[in-house]
Amino acid sequence: MKALTIQKNSEKGINKIKLTDMPLPNINGNEVLVKIHAVALNPVDYKLAEGHNPKWRYPHILGLDGAGEIFKVGVDNPKNFKIGERVFFHGDLCVDGTFAEFAKAKSNIITRIP
Repeated sequence: MKALTIQKNSEKGINKIKLTDMPLPNINGNEVLVKIHAVALNPVDYKLAEGHNPKWRYPHILGLDGAGEIFKVGVDNPKNFKIGERVFFHGDLCVDGTFAEFAKAKSNIITRIP
């Protein structure tokens, strides 16, 4: 999948963001995989590109907010998500984000779009 990434900790700033090929995220337990249709660009996204988060692994996919459709659900599916349902979420600052073709999210931070 295509994603906007920061390749390594020493690369700071929005001019270091690169479009790269990344593997599809693996989901676990109560996570879902979302085919991303739209993202939001927030001030925190810029600030994170400039300063990073010490918990990141590299290459790191940027982006916190995303909307799309459920592509895959984990074995623990407490909200009973179905493939194809439209959803949105605000992600976690510590893990890969939404500026990609697909993103994963825990079921407690994602909700259906009415």
